[in-house]
Amino acid sequence: MRFGTLLVLLCVCMAIQFINSFWISGLEWFMNLFDKSIMETLESVSGSSDSLSMFLYASIVAPITEELIFRGYIQGSLSRFGRKFSILCSALLFGFFHGNLVQIPYAFLAGLLLGYVAAEYHIVWSVAIHMFNNLVLADLLTRATSGLSVEIADAIHMILFGMATLVTGIVLIVKRKAIRNYLQGEWMDRRCLKRFFLNSGTIVLLLIMGANSLLLLVM
Repeated sequence: MRFGTLLVLLCVCMAIQFINSFWISGLEWFMNLFDKSIMETLESVSGSSDSLSMFLYASIVAPITEELIFRGYIQGSLSRFGRKFSILCSALLFGFFHGNLVQIPYAFLAGLLLGYVAAEYHIVWSVAIHMFNNLVLADLLTRATSGLSVEIADAIHMILFGMATLVTGIVLIVKRKAIRNYLQGEWMDRRCLKRFFLNSGTIVLLLIMGANSLLLLVM
């Protein structure tokens, strides 16, 4: 992987977080209508780790383990049915695996990115980007801005993630023909999608994680 490509992929990773922030704001607004809040859930799944063991787990162990399971085993097992199919399905399972509505949309989009990276480059690179997300974006950046006022910290996050989103948008526009050709380059068998979504294991997992996500909101 070229250095420029890696920088673009890191910007895409940050852009996904930036986009997800609007989902979180909208979800919080909706829950406030019922005198509820998602802030407790948000704080429990994001930010810096309180102990060394949690820091090592969130920053190193979790990225390696999750990539081996979702991009290595699941996506690898499904790849014989098509590259796009395997990326989509592994990303969907990765999203619901997180078990709460704060993380599911973000994890799904991140799963698409990580799946693409694992398929087109190597799983080592998807692990590296996953670590960057957990270690740098979620932990170190939070620690670096923890001593600042909320307004200044929010402004720093907005500038950094906003610039990354801008870069992502420019790249998408410039590379739109290549991206369109990539997406159209492989036919996805609808029979595979039907079998995947009607599989008992998939149904049970989605129902359990979906129910868990709703329970976390109403509790």
